[in-house]
Amino acid sequence: MEGKTYMKMTHTLTGIAALMALTFTTAAQGATVVYQSDFTGTTLASAGLTQKTFDVSSNYILNETDDRVEVSYAQSNDRGSLYTTNAWQSTDGFTLDASFNHIADGTRFSFGIVDSTWTVSGSRDWLNEGRAGAYGIGLSTDGEFAGSLAFNNGSSTSSLSTAQGNVTLNQLSTLSMTITGTGWSYSLNGQSATEDSFTFDTSKSYRFIAYTQDAAMNGTYFSNITLTAIPEPGTYALLGGLLALSYVMVRRR
Repeated sequence: MEGKTYMKMTHTLTGIAALMALTFTTAAQGATVVYQSDFTGTTLASAGLTQKTFDVSSNYILNETDDRVEVSYAQSNDRGSLYTTNAWQSTDGFTLDASFNHIADGTRFSFGIVDSTWTVSGSRDWLNEGRAGAYGIGLSTDGEFAGSLAFNNGSSTSSLSTAQGNVTLNQLSTLSMTITGTGWSYSLNGQSATEDSFTFDTSKSYRFIAYTQDAAMNGTYFSNITLTAIPEPGTYALLGGLLALSYVMVRRR
């Protein structure tokens, strides 16, 4: 009898372990990288990027030698936007990871995610200036909201947090930002993440976008950009339920 009981318990735990393994696999698959580039290509198009600039002397260039996309402006008032050609929708939100170097103070520098239905401007900052229709969230390292995680609600911009502080000029920095329908969190250079509750429209499709202005920023660059659609919360709820079930069954045995 003890042998049969042991075998039943073994089979039960084996089945639970299999379900848990499937759940872990589902969670891993749920975190989908929708865009990633370390800029080892030869053109912006090969990196899945498009630019819109203020005039012919404004450019983002792909630096093949150093594997990065960087600002190249000829005049003090040159400006432009860089954005992913494609856009993506995730009802559970996104995580944006970016490595960047803000060379020097200019007029404006911001990057994040923006509603894909907005017509990208080459002359106006989507975040700092609160461009109408540019619904999105991101980091402003220069401009009206310098050193701030900021939010454009489609008509105006407000600061969500300045807790992570200003970016150190001419130093490679890393941003990690996660946004869901009910909250946000972000960190700079591996600091503990700052987070808060928040209402964000995850029914929209979003693309990565950056805006820079002024020739003082020449050489400012991104060396890596990754945009990930985060897993569905239901996956983790299932995992938690399986763990609780396994505990109860072992206790009963």
